[in-house]
Amino acid sequence: ETKLVIVSSEHAATEKSNLKKPQPERLDDPDAKRQPCLDPNVQFTVFRPQVVAPQKWYPLLAFAHLSERRSDAPPEELDPLQEVQRQAMQALGEQLKHYCPVTQDSTESVPNQGELTFFPEVPGLEFNPPRATFRWLESVHRQDFRLRASPELDGQTTRGKLTVFVGTRIVADVILVIRVDSQLIHLTS
Repeated sequence: ETKLVIVSSEHAATEKSNLKKPQPERLDDPDAKRQPCLDPNVQFTVFRPQVVAPQKWYPLLAFAHLSERRSDAPPEELDPLQEVQRQAMQALGEQLKHYCPVTQDSTESVPNQGELTFFPEVPGLEFNPPRATFRWLESVHRQDFRLRASPELDGQTTRGKLTVFVGTRIVADVILVIRVDSQLIHLTS
């Protein structure tokens, strides 16, 4: 059985005025839902050894960083590129002269507090840890890896990449080229 309900225009107007109108979010309202801040100038820099001996562990440093200081950065905060160099020098010391920095821009803006994953892949090289995930909170973030080459690579150059993910999206591939040489004596692990 179908019922027909007739609503007067006066009744409809009253019902419409009783509906709560959506209010625009106020900027000063702490309960307002906020869109994440996006950093459009994120880069990824990897300090990789130029040459390694097989079966020896070597450091590999991977950085996520801004290409320049934020406008609201505290005065004592170093320029992100200077901070990357400072940390690399501190971590690698004298070995730094045997390392090559490789930098790649992010293909998209990175959300503040977004989850970043570094995943290094080079045929014949083992990485410890095999991947690293962290939240993008600071203007410079460093992840330390260790790598070692298999003996089968002796006398060869191997090529791969460090893939950077924001969540599940790839935002950068930093190319890694490393020569393996058992005659190497100038680099220590």
